[in-house]
Amino acid sequence: MALAPETRPSLSATPAAWLDLSVRGALRLVHGVGQQLGLDPLGRALRDLPRLRARVAADRLLAGPPAARPLRVQRGRHREEWLWPSAYQPTLAPHLTSLSTANRTARALRRSLAPTVAGRDVVVVVHGFNTGAYALEERLWPQAALQARGFDVVFFQQPFHGARKAGAFGLPPWPAAGDFAATVDGCAWAASDFTALVSSLRAQGARSVSAWGMSLGAHTVLLAASAHDGLVDAVAAVTPLGSFPDLLRQHGHIDDAAHAALASALAAVTPLSRDLSRVGHGVVVGAACDAITSMQQAEDVAAALSAPLITIPGGHLAPAGLSMAWDRLIAHTRAAVG
Repeated sequence: MALAPETRPSLSATPAAWLDLSVRGALRLVHGVGQQLGLDPLGRALRDLPRLRARVAADRLLAGPPAARPLRVQRGRHREEWLWPSAYQPTLAPHLTSLSTANRTARALRRSLAPTVAGRDVVVVVHGFNTGAYALEERLWPQAALQARGFDVVFFQQPFHGARKAGAFGLPPWPAAGDFAATVDGCAWAASDFTALVSSLRAQGARSVSAWGMSLGAHTVLLAASAHDGLVDAVAAVTPLGSFPDLLRQHGHIDDAAHAALASALAAVTPLSRDLSRVGHGVVVGAACDAITSMQQAEDVAAALSAPLITIPGGHLAPAGLSMAWDRLIAHTRAAVG
C-alpha cells in the first residue's frame, strides 16, 4: 500500500505548529521506511477489513457494563483513588487481556473537599493518548477553578494508559500499528470502563455528572455518551479525535478507498459515524495550529454535536491558548447542570 498524499493544514510558523508537524512527520517517516523494508502491517490489516467488519457486533460492544464497585480506595487529604476490576472482555482481540495485568484494574482519582459524591456536581476528565499520570493531569486541567465553582473532579485513566499501560508506550486503540481488531476492542474497553465509572457516581448520589475529554479522551467520552442516553449531563471535547479513519487519511497513511473501507469497519466505535445528537449540552475546543487531530476534526465534532466551537491558538501538543478556554468551559458546564 503506497503512502497517500498528506493533507497539509495551513499553519503559521509557530513553535506549537512545528512541534505537531515534527511528530506527524516522524510518524509518516517510520511508516514509509517500514513499507520500504517490506513491513506493511497497516496494509495487511486493511486487506482483512471485510472479515473484521463481519465480526463487529455494535450492540454488544457498547452494552452498558455494571456500575464500578471500588475494589480498593486509597485515601489522602482531599483525594481518593478508586480501583475496581474492569468488566470488559475483548472478543475481537482476546490477546489484549495478556498484554498488561495492570490493565485489568480500572482506576480513577477523585479530588474534592467533600467526603462523598452524594449531592455533588462531578466533572470526569479523560486524558489523551499515552498520558494519564495523575501528577500530569492534575496540573493540566483547571482542578482548582472547577472546585471553586462547586465541582468535584474525577480523573479517569483509560485502558493501556497511565498506570494501566503495558511497557513504556500506550497501546490500543492506536490503529496505525495495523491491528484494527485491537482498535475496536480498545475503544469499546475505554467506553465501557468510563460508563461504569459514571454509573457508579450516579449510584453514589452525584447530583450531576459531566465529562471533559482531550484528544483520545474526547473520543472515549463521545463514544460512551452516544451509546447511552443521558449518561452525562454535559460534554466538553478539547482538541478532539472524532474519527481514527479520518486521522489516518489526514496523515497520509491511507487513501480515499481505504478510508471508506476502514470507516465502515470502525463505524461502531467512531464518534463521527454515530448519532451525536443524543449528546446534550456539548462544547468543543479546537486549536488553530493543530496538526495532529486537526482543526477540521474539531469543526466536524462541533457540527455533529450542534455545539459551540471555541478556537484557541497553539497546536495539539502545545495548546498555548488552552488556559483562556477553561473559564468558558466551566461556565458552560455550570449552566448545563444548573
